[in-house]
Amino acid sequence: MTPGWSANQLRGVFDDDALAELMAGADWPQLARQLGGLQQAGVDLGTFCRRWAA
Repeated sequence: MTPGWSANQLRGVFDDDALAELMAGADWPQLARQLGGLQQAGVDLGTFCRRWAA
């Protein structure tokens, strides 16, 4: 999974500011893999991320 793929997949879930903040973290590659895996498993990341941010 390339970094661009992860960002593009998650762009519709996070706004640009939140996505930039996530990508700046040292753990971004691991987080991207986890979120991508959840998305591929059918988890609605929009709902998941709204609950996670609350």
